[in-house]
Amino acid sequence: MLTWGDPFFWGVLVPVLVLAVLGLIPYVFPKPASQDLGRWFPRSNRLAQIVLAVIAIVITGLTLLALQPIG
Repeated sequence: MLTWGDPFFWGVLVPVLVLAVLGLIPYVFPKPASQDLGRWFPRSNRLAQIVLAVIAIVITGLTLLALQPIG
């Protein structure tokens, strides 16, 4: 990502923002309903599941980009 633009932005700010978003997830999203506690993938917490899936896809995509030969 450092080749895409300013190294400070891509090497410092973007990782800090990603870590901040990951750290805020438990505080931003609502807790699952009491009847959903102890269940895998509770319906009352779909937004958190979608955000986690998007983060995982972005990390996987960036990893695949890093594995591409520079040409």
